[in-house]
Amino acid sequence: MWPSREGTLRTGRAILVYPLPSTAADACPIFGSHIATGRPEGCRIRLRVDTASITCHCMFIIHLFSMQHIFDRYGDSLHVSDGVTVIDIGAQDVNGSLREVMPAHFKYVGVDMTAGKGVDIVLDDPYSLPLESESADVVVCSSCFEHSEMFWLLFLEIMRVLKPTGLFYLNVPSNGAFHRYPVDCWRFYPDSGNALVSWARRNGMNPTLIESYTSGRDKDRFNDFVAVFLKDEKHSDLYRDRITTTFSDFDNGISHGDPHISNFGPFPKRTIGRLVRLANAELARRNLKILRRNSAHKTRV
Repeated sequence: MWPSREGTLRTGRAILVYPLPSTAADACPIFGSHIATGRPEGCRIRLRVDTASITCHCMFIIHLFSMQHIFDRYGDSLHVSDGVTVIDIGAQDVNGSLREVMPAHFKYVGVDMTAGKGVDIVLDDPYSLPLESESADVVVCSSCFEHSEMFWLLFLEIMRVLKPTGLFYLNVPSNGAFHRYPVDCWRFYPDSGNALVSWARRNGMNPTLIESYTSGRDKDRFNDFVAVFLKDEKHSDLYRDRITTTFSDFDNGISHGDPHISNFGPFPKRTIGRLVRLANAELARRNLKILRRNSAHKTRV
């Protein structure tokens, strides 16, 4: 249970007052169960006596929060009667698992090229998913496409296994350091999402991009390109919520039905944007006002 004592999270663009946990077992309302008074694995936390000024450098935990947005914003709109099946591509639990942010009643299937913790299916071919067509409600893939030599083939496989109302969440670097696993081939710019849609339509499918954006970054780390795709555009009316309504620190946001790019900019912002995103998401949950940067509404998609 949270005590009455409070601390302050300073993010550079926002200050959010929150109760400090009294024990390591307590969970911060912003970082959930992943952070407390102590130090989550892989993170560096700086605390001051008068305030709690938190600097967190942990890519995977940030990816967890990015991933949670798809369930927070889209989970209620998934129209299924027999449960929600989520396929995680690149699921090996090295520093944690995306399973952690899944609603408990969703069925999770972890897919990877290598056997290990969190992996339910080991692939023989990285461009062939041993899953039935139209069997998945959601496919998620974080920090994998840059390591796929021919990610466009994998994209077609993902579209194949999704149900007509199914969603694909993609999180991939837009820039950043060369990091082989075992190769590092690609970075994704804001038009990448619509390019993938064009590729799938050329192959007889009818997907659409629900939304995409480029995240802020902390110091010299990556800006992430985040995109949500729908298997069949004719079901786009089912998904009216957007992740980008929950925070303001993003660049080059594209949204289905909007002809303009939100927060247009030629260079992603060098900010501690991921922490801002978490703070703004918490403000949104408390129904507080979120201030947005000026958008170049004359810039079209």
